[in-house]
Amino acid sequence: MARLFLLLLLALWTAGASAQEWRPPIFPVPAGAVRLEAHGVRPDTGADVAEAINAVLQGLKPGQTLMLQAGTYRLSKPVLLPSGVSLQGPQSAQGRPLATLEQDHVFGKVGLLSMGTVMNANWLSTTVRDRDIHVRAIRIRHETMGVQMRRADDVSVEGCEFEGGMDATAMQGAHRSRVAHNLSHGTRNAAWDHWFGTEDAVVEDNIAFLANGHGILFNAVDTGNVPATSRGFTARRNIVRGVGANGVGIWVSPLGRGGGRIEGTITLEDNDIAAPQPGARGAGILVRAGDADLVVVRRNRVAGMRGYPALAVGPYQPSEGGENRLPARVVVEGNELSDNHVSPTGGVVRAAAMAVEVRGNRLAGNGFEGGKPAPALTLCRHARPAQEPVVAACGAE
Repeated sequence: MARLFLLLLLALWTAGASAQEWRPPIFPVPAGAVRLEAHGVRPDTGADVAEAINAVLQGLKPGQTLMLQAGTYRLSKPVLLPSGVSLQGPQSAQGRPLATLEQDHVFGKVGLLSMGTVMNANWLSTTVRDRDIHVRAIRIRHETMGVQMRRADDVSVEGCEFEGGMDATAMQGAHRSRVAHNLSHGTRNAAWDHWFGTEDAVVEDNIAFLANGHGILFNAVDTGNVPATSRGFTARRNIVRGVGANGVGIWVSPLGRGGGRIEGTITLEDNDIAAPQPGARGAGILVRAGDADLVVVRRNRVAGMRGYPALAVGPYQPSEGGENRLPARVVVEGNELSDNHVSPTGGVVRAAAMAVEVRGNRLAGNGFEGGKPAPALTLCRHARPAQEPVVAACGAE
């Protein structure tokens, strides 16, 4: 009943997007797939089946897929996927997952790390990295993390539906991960999050209805908030609704205690961020990537944000270290920014880099908090690391 009420409440501010519009692709059943029911594990019994599922998974060989039946599997501990093994469920004619993994309580933590519903088998190892893991067409009802991959490579999560999450995250990413065609609703922290020093992550064609928090995060911290280095991130064609207080639709930042780095190319294209939580003050797109070679923010829509810039690219925060470093090149092109009401010091759009290219952006109905109209664009260029406040070198487009 609580989930139904939440969905109805979220529908009041979805602004042109709804969960009913979600149409993930149909995934064929791989040849040689192993059926879980053949091992005597069935859904809808009310019994805890975590140990039984993990026993079957441990017996699979790399390249094999474990197929679930339609129904609900209750779990008292994480499902652990070994390297090379995939987990998949059946789908409706519309592509929606019919098998549900339900976390029946908060699994707890190891140190500062909360355990998720689905994890890689060697998630605690400091020497072994799991590889080539795929999760497809599963509904996950999670109290902490939904899918959590720690120090894993070549992971994909596709066509999954995430429900709930308390103050946790739907999917926490990995090296060379692809998160695509998923739906998250009721998320309180972040829908799609990449950390542990992640590289070459792609988040595309997802829909997130948040109960609070952020849409997509890409950062550079490890367990215990230890600084790390992350590089190479792409987010495209995602829909984010319901950003919460002090939340961000798409946020790229070290987020560490100092010393973390964001490197390589950051590409944010064709994303749609609108309709934040009623009364919430938050940002649409925020990129702090002082070590990046290139940041491209292109053809995104940001509407209805309050208090913070609708779109901002620049150096790190002082608390993150390296605050005088700037991205080498920033391109802000073809974005649509409307009905955002920001603080006078923040501006609607801010861009700071060694070289900045701004063209073809469309702005309408934006203003400062308090009712004053906002300038069309705030643009910052620096030929050297910024010694003065970023806003000191800004002018109109």
